[in-house]
Amino acid sequence: MSTTKTPFDSIRDDNEIREGTEELAERDDRIGALARISLAIADGEEPDPKDCEEAGLETLPKLARGEE
Repeated sequence: MSTTKTPFDSIRDDNEIREGTEELAERDDRIGALARISLAIADGEEPDPKDCEEAGLETLPKLARGEE
């Protein structure tokens, strides 16, 4: 098992990084959408399809569920 931290681990484990990501998530643009997606993934949740569309990642929810 790898011991390398992912960005999602950092969002979960580092309050400063999480707070910065939450601040970005308040934006109403592509950056905000990407931040909200990152927070959802870090928290083990499925990203909002609207955020995925805004970020240009429309297929992300299907990939997260293991669908093609």
